[in-house]
Amino acid sequence: MYNGLTTLTTSLLLVACIFAFGACSPTQDCTTNANCFAGEVCSQQRCVLAPADVGFDDIDHGEDSSSPEVDVAKDVEAEVDAEGDTPTVDAFATSLRAVPEVSGHIRLVWSELAGAEAYHVYRNGARIAELDAGLDEYLDLQAPAATISAGEVVLVGEPSPDFVLLEQSGGATLAGEALRYTVHAIIAARQEHTSNDAHTSRTAGALTAQWQRSLGDNTDDFVDVESADSSRLRDFDAPAGGVGRHYRVRYSATGAQSVHSNSVRGFKKIIVHQISSNGHHSCAVKTNGEALCWGLDGDGESRVVNGQYRAIETGWKYTCGLRTDDTVVCWGRNDYSQAPPRNLAYTHFVTGDWHTCGIEHTGSIVCRGRDDVGQAQPPEGEFISLSAGYKHACAIRTDKTLVCWGDNDDGIVDTAPEGEFEEVSVGSFSACARRADGTLACWGSNESDRTAPPPGNYTQVSIGRGHGCAVRTDKTLSCWGYNFELQATPPAGEFRLVSSGERHSCGVKSDGQIVCWGDNEHGQLAVPQ
Repeated sequence: MYNGLTTLTTSLLLVACIFAFGACSPTQDCTTNANCFAGEVCSQQRCVLAPADVGFDDIDHGEDSSSPEVDVAKDVEAEVDAEGDTPTVDAFATSLRAVPEVSGHIRLVWSELAGAEAYHVYRNGARIAELDAGLDEYLDLQAPAATISAGEVVLVGEPSPDFVLLEQSGGATLAGEALRYTVHAIIAARQEHTSNDAHTSRTAGALTAQWQRSLGDNTDDFVDVESADSSRLRDFDAPAGGVGRHYRVRYSATGAQSVHSNSVRGFKKIIVHQISSNGHHSCAVKTNGEALCWGLDGDGESRVVNGQYRAIETGWKYTCGLRTDDTVVCWGRNDYSQAPPRNLAYTHFVTGDWHTCGIEHTGSIVCRGRDDVGQAQPPEGEFISLSAGYKHACAIRTDKTLVCWGDNDDGIVDTAPEGEFEEVSVGSFSACARRADGTLACWGSNESDRTAPPPGNYTQVSIGRGHGCAVRTDKTLSCWGYNFELQATPPAGEFRLVSSGERHSCGVKSDGQIVCWGDNEHGQLAVPQ
């Protein structure tokens, strides 16, 4: 309360003012204390009574004076109303709550203060909203979003021929900025009541990590890798060798800005992924699409036509390659017009001695070339795999059953086994098919045990002119049949693929190296480096 001296002084001044001027306003406009009467201070450009803790002698009423540091807004004394009563002002309840919502916004809720004319909302000391009386909540739509700190992506191990392996090193983190809210209730021009502090931070949904890969060998465009949300990524589809692919992780959460990790470039090791032997030459295709041939080259069968290939097949003194655009190009002899037009597309293509067959995108088979015993007249239907031999061919239907056509002198057409098969290989006088469990079923001429492979489980099989070879599940090789040139005596080691020719064989080791054995009369064993 004001002391007696202040009240007496003010009253005397007020009487003097009335005597001199007839009337005085205790709330006149002001810019400094000099514009106000004694006992008053200039606050918010209006003269008001000084608070109780400011004495008369403390107020400087000089012309250049300004108000002392007086927090009038927080004075809990109310002015006397017209009837002379002092209205009661309830204390602003300390009930402010800041509730983070799933959307990421912050909802403020408080209890209304009787007599409040407005509410001012502050975030971290800065006013962010002015609200009318009667409101008891506010939704802060501009609260600083939670931030994500990205992890790091690294390549794991040396380049593999099968996939690119990457992992996230150092996990990403999600954190919201610390926020402090207060609400000020405005009671009158000189009264402002402050709520309690409410501390919170903007929330976000669960942090997710999505692997992405580039569309080309650059960082211009990325696409999501399907079903890749773990800490590691194996990209079996990655390019090999000189062409690479870039990888990164996108981190995101509802209510937070997505960020990306660093990007790293990876590629598969270049190795041979397909090999074919027939007659006296062999050919192979690398994982980068490059083809190579070696051995007999009397008719140009070992001179590769430039291009990118995904498969290659050797015939008798000719070769055909299935390009990456699914068209076929052949080189070497073409005695029976077995080479197809270059504008036709195939999903699978094979060569016999003098005829060729391919599976079109419709699943049907088309053959051409020598056709003296029906070897170029395939059955109707849809097929997923096939193989051609001397004067015959066999294919696997979509239901995985076998069908053969052409020459039946050795019973290859009529005695094909029943059941379901994953792979078939046809030679000159015998054939073998591999079941899903890895066992082999062989038929045709059994001279020199051509149809008697060692028992066991295999992952791939190839039949040549008089012998056959297959890759066991433990990656070792087994061969059987004619062996007068040691073509059925494979080397030790682990292999991925094998192919049987006339009197030689070639295999691709686990490290991608090509090894050949048997007859070397025409350089069949001289594999290019």
